[in-house]
Amino acid sequence: MRDDPAVIMLAERARDGGQRAWDQPPDHDDAMIEQEILTAELNAPLRAAFAELPPRCRRLLSMLLSDPPFPPATISAALSIPTGSIGPQRARCLDRLRRSPHLTTFSGRETQDDDAEDARISDAGGGQRA
Repeated sequence: MRDDPAVIMLAERARDGGQRAWDQPPDHDDAMIEQEILTAELNAPLRAAFAELPPRCRRLLSMLLSDPPFPPATISAALSIPTGSIGPQRARCLDRLRRSPHLTTFSGRETQDDDAEDARISDAGGGQRA
């Protein structure tokens, strides 16, 4: 009779104060759950903006943001760029990320102004945009 599943379940309920384990609420704190939701909501536009970057920028930023980050020599070899170009390309990729329409609500800037700036740089024959 001790091996009877019904007896075992009744014994477990008595031990758990009459509640089955799956009836009990999880041990998560409401504040922690709310924080996780807010973090996910804040990360969604960043993920969308990152996904719209050119593949070269996504690879570069991913390698730089990995934990631990890849050494410059590894990045240089993987992306076929000189080590000295990593910083400037990183800056251009981050600038492009900042100008994403997905992130304008956070920066308060409009992308139209940045497009006009791109045209001025292009017309003047100045620097490259990644």
